[in-house]
Amino acid sequence: LLASLSSLYWNQDEVASIGASGAVFGIFGALIGYLLMQKQAIPKLLQRQLLKSALIFTGITIFLGVTIPAIDNAAHIGGLLSGLVMGSLLSKPLTRKRPPLKRALIAHAGSVSLIVLAIIMAPPPYYDYYRQKEAEMVIRDFIEEEGLLIKDWKSMVDELQSGQPINDFAILERLNKSLDKWSQLKSVTRITGNIQPETARRIELLREYAGYRTDNVSVVMQYLNTGDEIYMQRLQDNNEAIRKVMEKINNPALQ
Repeated sequence: LLASLSSLYWNQDEVASIGASGAVFGIFGALIGYLLMQKQAIPKLLQRQLLKSALIFTGITIFLGVTIPAIDNAAHIGGLLSGLVMGSLLSKPLTRKRPPLKRALIAHAGSVSLIVLAIIMAPPPYYDYYRQKEAEMVIRDFIEEEGLLIKDWKSMVDELQSGQPINDFAILERLNKSLDKWSQLKSVTRITGNIQPETARRIELLREYAGYRTDNVSVVMQYLNTGDEIYMQRLQDNNEAIRKVMEKINNPALQ
């Protein structure tokens, strides 16, 4: 518990840490605390071997935690220190049935109080888990639908640029359907609630992207109806804006 709370406080709820390594470090901390407090309880050779093994394990693992970002050293150190304190307080000679009552009370009452206090004072959630999952689902659905719409859009553009006679009614009907779908895609990206800032920014860019795509379909329809070349210039401007938005979507550093 204390290892997990250490991770929560250190990472300010921006990292979801999983695994039992914090508890494992608590056990090693307790072992080290016991060996330091009960030097007469076990043979010196065994004591040195155990202490050496425990220190080597914790030292190497903490070093790996410093060099590998995916390892949560906050949980490791929190577990190690809490285990060290608890192991020291609860240590007893092998001939005794239980540790001294006063130290045992301090260990248990202190740890319970610390855990309760830590939970009460825990930092607010970085984001709403369920709203975040909903937002991620929206992004996945957007990408899937966008792929189908782009495929259909390219097919219509190729048909219009082929120079072959086209059925104006059929192409306008397809453009109308495409316009409706892009408009729907733009509207579903209106996510509200507490989600991760990077996800919110990505959704904002997708909505902007869908807006340009929606306008493009409308521009082509107006061009087919009027033949005015001004709509072709507007289409080029939109395509340049789409290119810039796509750069931001694909490169988070530009966001």
